[in-house]
Amino acid sequence: LRVDKLPASPLAARGTLELRDGSFQFENLPEPLSGATLRLVVSGDTLRLQEFSGQIGDSPLRATGFVVGALQPARAAYDLNLAARGLDLARLARFAPLPAGTTLSGRATFEVRARGRVARQDSVFVEGPVTLSGVEVRTPQLLQPVRIDASLQGTGDFLRIVEARVRAGTSELALTGALWPALPPRHPRLALQGRSARLD
Repeated sequence: LRVDKLPASPLAARGTLELRDGSFQFENLPEPLSGATLRLVVSGDTLRLQEFSGQIGDSPLRATGFVVGALQPARAAYDLNLAARGLDLARLARFAPLPAGTTLSGRATFEVRARGRVARQDSVFVEGPVTLSGVEVRTPQLLQPVRIDASLQGTGDFLRIVEARVRAGTSELALTGALWPALPPRHPRLALQGRSARLD
């Protein structure tokens, strides 16, 4: 890896960084990403992620893509392909902005493209499928836990709810609709349409 610095110019770097069986601890994640494999190509202020894989807990994660303007965070933009299988939502809920007294569990599987700016965490465009399995939400406002299985589709700054089955006690709903923004840190909003064969 070579790094150059010219007067009145930003840093410029060129080279390749490779890692095998590594571990990363990101500020916003409750535990390390382990067993990491990485191949990163640096060209000027552009980072091209040719290969990245690892695990969060027992859930595998893969990524490719690039970051433009990486040496100037205020201007940096990213375009990433992300995939995970059976991601443990209870682990991620430790850093998500859930209301007080609310707990979340279950699994998520996704293969999406995420685009945005590093300095604008509240404005991310997501494209691709997301599947939620065995999700359970408990909140002080509800007497019964809510159980959810859903198929969603990222369509920009919101997630389209293609199909969802929601159960609470003996009640069951079939829902469609939308959720936005697609990702934290802002609290999500919902627009739903549904039908029920049994509502207690």
